[in-house]
Amino acid sequence: MSAPDSMQHTPPGCRRLVAMTPTGSTIEALEDGAYRVCLPQGPCQTVNGLHRANDLLYWSEQTRPHKNVVEG
Repeated sequence: MSAPDSMQHTPPGCRRLVAMTPTGSTIEALEDGAYRVCLPQGPCQTVNGLHRANDLLYWSEQTRPHKNVVEG
């Protein structure tokens, strides 16, 4: 009996998208419990642990300057 796709081992060098926000920020799973957090305007940061990655993404989206869009 094989494991479901979500539980199978990710081959070395492969990344897996864990989350994407409406603004385009992402969290990708890397190897050995590392996660890469990327914002649309760059740069990316790599952290250990999903909880830390989620905290970083939340903090980054809350503190970055927001563009005011004026529709005309």
